Amino acid sequence: MIAYALAIVCGIALTTLFAAAMYVAVGPCWGERRREVRILLVILGAITLVKFLVLPHFPGFPSDTFHFLVWGEVMTRSGPSAIYVPQFDCRYLPGYLYVLWAAVAPARISYFGHEITDASTSVLRVLVRVPPSLADVALALVIFAWLRTTAGARRGIGAVMMFALNPALIYTSVVWGQNDSVLTLPLELALLLAWQRDYALASAAAAFALMIKLQGLIVLPILGLWILIHGRPRDWILAAAAFLAIIVVTFAPFQIDKPWDYLYTVMASSADYFPYTSMNAFNLPALIFGLRVRDSVTLFGISAFDLGLGLLSALYLVALLIMWRGRSARTLLYAAFLAYLGFFVLPTRIHERYLYFALALLTPMALDSWATLSMYAALTITFLINQHLTLRFISGFTSKAQHDPYASAVACVNIAALAVAIVYGLFLISQESRRWPAPLRGFFAPFAVTSRA
Repeated sequence: MIAYALAIVCGIALTTLFAAAMYVAVGPCWGERRREVRILLVILGAITLVKFLVLPHFPGFPSDTFHFLVWGEVMTRSGPSAIYVPQFDCRYLPGYLYVLWAAVAPARISYFGHEITDASTSVLRVLVRVPPSLADVALALVIFAWLRTTAGARRGIGAVMMFALNPALIYTSVVWGQNDSVLTLPLELALLLAWQRDYALASAAAAFALMIKLQGLIVLPILGLWILIHGRPRDWILAAAAFLAIIVVTFAPFQIDKPWDYLYTVMASSADYFPYTSMNAFNLPALIFGLRVRDSVTLFGISAFDLGLGLLSALYLVALLIMWRGRSARTLLYAAFLAYLGFFVLPTRIHERYLYFALALLTPMALDSWATLSMYAALTITFLINQHLTLRFISGFTSKAQHDPYASAVACVNIAALAVAIVYGLFLISQESRRWPAPLRGFFAPFAVTSRA
């Protein structure tokens, strides 16, 4: 009971703090562009209503939905003390368990009671897939906030519509029923707050992302370096304290009566659960080694895991260089996009849906140039194909060879997009862009020069 009560207190505290971070980041838009925000909210509300109406017609991937339902039920009935019992096969970090708890508990407590029926199960299977659609709305507002001083109102709303109506992103949240938007929201929010010099809230938002999924780790070096460059020692201390505070508050109810290294154990087990070259992501390891092969397989004496990690590390240095040299809002966001695109394309153990992070981070910059628009279009198409073919495969409707020709073709496009992304990032920080060949300048140059970037 102590853990359950503490979880309620911690959940309320985390929700309040996250709402405050959203208000600080997005609130200025209301004062500066009230008319555009009203229009945007009406459109987003209509899109979200349609999503809610069609959710019952898409069961999602049954295994994912079943686990979300079970974890929400366990949190509602027993609280955090029982969630990591092996029989429940919980591989998620505590952050998203609070979300599933909030989705299941109100309906279970106020309407259905504790009895499990076919009717209650059917409704709850839909409710556990509602949070990603709500996160889509908040993420759309964060994208609009990114653009409030770097683009005109029409371009801002246009970029938000490119996100809200993106078929690949809708597929993730509605058809598949997965929660990648719930992780992307605090990621993009953390970067926005860092640009606005709210370093403590930025670190808190990054901690939220990490506590939802381990993929939140990717943004931490970029965010940390930005704070070191632009902040003062006082900012560094407050940012570190805020980050640790969110970790402690999030995990505290789950830590009661557990060993001191329980957090590390949970995170390590989550990272080591899929030791394969590619968990159906159409990327470089899938092209070279094939899908679902143990990533201990070697190439020239180097394991697939080590090769992917080495390539990602090299790319990460490029992303940090772009952020370091540019030191602008655009290069901060672009460095994060490049890191997450590399995270999808280069290492092993990657799922098909992990392209969501890069595509969402690219959205505020999608209308900047022909290069960004081309990357956005190409990645949208490859992401949609990757998800659709994979969902049909894991649902048992089709078979997929180790070296699937569709996977190989899509992987080549993704690799080409990563190559363009690297070159474009170097173009952003180039001091002598006039020396670049004219065709490249025409492809990379911005459509319109903005006053602040």
